[in-house]
Amino acid sequence: MDITVPTSFQREPFYKTGDTITTSEQWNGLFIDLPSFYFNITKQQSNINSEWLIKLFEEWKVEKRKVQTLFKEKNGEYISNVMRKFIAHFTEVLFWINDEVILDLHVLGDSISLFKWQPINSSERLEYIIAHYKKYHAWIQLSELYTELEKLYYKKRQLEKVKEPKST
Repeated sequence: MDITVPTSFQREPFYKTGDTITTSEQWNGLFIDLPSFYFNITKQQSNINSEWLIKLFEEWKVEKRKVQTLFKEKNGEYISNVMRKFIAHFTEVLFWINDEVILDLHVLGDSISLFKWQPINSSERLEYIIAHYKKYHAWIQLSELYTELEKLYYKKRQLEKVKEPKST
């Protein structure tokens, strides 16, 4: 089934007016194969669990090595596609870690600046990455943000475990 991308998600480089995404019952489990912001657009954020976040971080590490090579080879089309996907996935994970839902891509910075769990200067860095997603420096920033976000995610998980009441 095709869903028209809502206006609030029509932001370059992700989507433009009139774009649609296809929902499918047959997801292969790889985040890279999902449309950008899939879970937010289809309103399935509640399906996200910690195993998926761990899988996304693992997927990122695999793709990161590929993209590094492709930047050296100047394979622009593939780089653009992967960067768009992983910028979107980073943004989604940042919101999920903070138990928030992406409502509008046009005001990302405002939303992110209020988060408890975020890499330093993440809203400014993310806006730079979105504006320059084809450039190597944006790639470096995205790589660093993923590393920092993964550390924050595990830190948050540990703190939540400590706060859990112990049964006797």
